[in-house]
Order: sequence, then structure tokens, then C-alpha cells
Amino acid sequence: MQEIISNINNLYPIMDVEEPNLSLKLPDKNEVNKLSDEDMNAIQKDEWKNITIGELIGYGSLGEVYKALWKTEKGSKIIAVKRYIPFYSINSKKLTIFSSQLKHDNILKLFCVSIDYNRRPIELMEYADCGTLYSAVHDCTVNIVNNAYETFSLMWVLHCAKGLKFLHEHNIIHRNITSKNLFLFNNYQTLKIRLPETVRTEGTYMTQYVGTFDYMAPEILEGMQYTKKCDIYSFGIMLWEVRSRRKPFYEIYLHRNIIYFDVIEGLRPNIYFVVDIQNSDEIKSLIRKCWDPDPRERPSMEKVVATMEKYSSY
Repeated sequence: MQEIISNINNLYPIMDVEEPNLSLKLPDKNEVNKLSDEDMNAIQKDEWKNITIGELIGYGSLGEVYKALWKTEKGSKIIAVKRYIPFYSINSKKLTIFSSQLKHDNILKLFCVSIDYNRRPIELMEYADCGTLYSAVHDCTVNIVNNAYETFSLMWVLHCAKGLKFLHEHNIIHRNITSKNLFLFNNYQTLKIRLPETVRTEGTYMTQYVGTFDYMAPEILEGMQYTKKCDIYSFGIMLWEVRSRRKPFYEIYLHRNIIYFDVIEGLRPNIYFVVDIQNSDEIKSLIRKCWDPDPRERPSMEKVVATMEKYSSY
């Protein structure tokens, strides 16, 4: 959670877009009783309505993400607001997934799921002051990262592995691990996984495609059931991306339609672009294991964490 800010204007220049009538439809009290007492009190007092929408910081096919200011009796906090397209359906069980038992240092905190006056579902969540992992990996102007990329990248991957390990221990499958769903905090020293609407408990019947094709396991492309090993595959693609600083399948960007079939046939990003640890090929070996065509041969997140902890000092 962002700290309480005493001098808002010096930290965040609010745009002239005031929306005092967000008219949020608050979740049932029983659904949110696992939030912190402070946040629960704010919800009960209708303080979710005191939100100033600021700059657009991201967008996609399902909606936009804004930087916003949440004003409460105890002060103001910078948060992120995701607004989905009108009438987009969010599974009603999602708030259960974001229960207190799933609080973790490497899981992005969701404050509330609601609906605005235009019938657009809204998520109010932690604001990532250092942006996405995608930006840190591919934006060469992020000098603080470039000056120590070796150390930072290993730390990010370890944090992602720890967050996924935690989810898998609670029988939860993410289903959309990509660099754009991983967020950075604390001067790039903390990574947190955003849990999107795609998360499900393992054992739930789910064969419909969700997520991003570049990170999608071949068995899913063949119409098979999602398992935890699908997250392992996506993690391997992300690890390749972080250690190569290239976008997955970038070399065939103009022929995206062939990826679907070629991944099933064994196509993977070029492993030789990966910058491995000095005097070791263990990272390359781990990547290969994560994206093995046979899900049974992919390692557990527990084994992935054990491998990454050898190389990260964080």
C-alpha cells in the first residue's frame, strides 16, 4: 500500500479531470471483510467515491489503467484504477481469491472491485511507482536498471518465482504470466505479480484460451486443460525475455499467425540470446526445463525458487 501523502501537489500533479460521482457499487460487506481494518473503514464510509482520476498509464483491449488519488479522512494515497470496457464480466468469486490468506510480498494488493456510473467494472489497486517489468526490460532510458541490470534481473525473476510458488501452494493458477503483468516498486527492488481476472483454482474446468499467445503453453494451444505447469512454461518465456532483453518471438513479429502452430511443433525463443550467469549455463538449462513440451518434465516453482536463490543476493 502507498504511504499516506501529506503534500499531494508536490508528489503528483493532478490533471484537471475530477470525477466526484464515480458512484461505486460497493461489494457486499461479507466479501470484503478480509481487507485491512483501515481499508474496510474507508469502504464503509463511502470514501471510495473520493477518487480523482489522473493520467492514463496503460491500456489494452479490455480497458485502461489510470493513476489516481484516493482521498480519505487520514490523508491521500496514490493508487491505480483499472477501468474495464462497459459491461465486461468479472467473476464474482474473484474477491475470494484476493483474501487475506493470499497476502504476500510479491503479490500486488487489490483494494476493491466495483462498478462505475457507466457500468464499467473497476479495480482499485496498488500503484507501481516503477512501472512494469516490461518497461524496465525493454526501455533503455531506465538508467538505474541499466547500471546494475545483472543484479536487478535476477532479483526480479526470484521475486516472481516466490510469488508463483505461493500461489501454487494455495492451488491457484495465474494463467497470464507476462512481463506486463509484473510490477516494480521500491526503486526497482521489489517485484509484485498482478492477479488478473484469469486466475483460477486448479481443478476448475478451463480450456478456453486466456492470456497472451507468446507466453502460452503448447498444450493450451492444443485445447488441453490448464495446470500449474502452464504457469511454469510462461515463467520460462518471461525468464528468457528478462535475460535476453528481447521480446518473445520478436524475429517473426510480422508473421504472428504462424506462432500458434510452430509452438505446438516445438518452436521456442532463441536460447543463445540469453545472458547466463558467469561460468554457468544453469539459467539456460532452467529455461529449457520450464518450456519443455511435456508438462510433466517442467520443474515445480519450489525447484525454480531454489535455483534462483543461488544467484540472487536479495
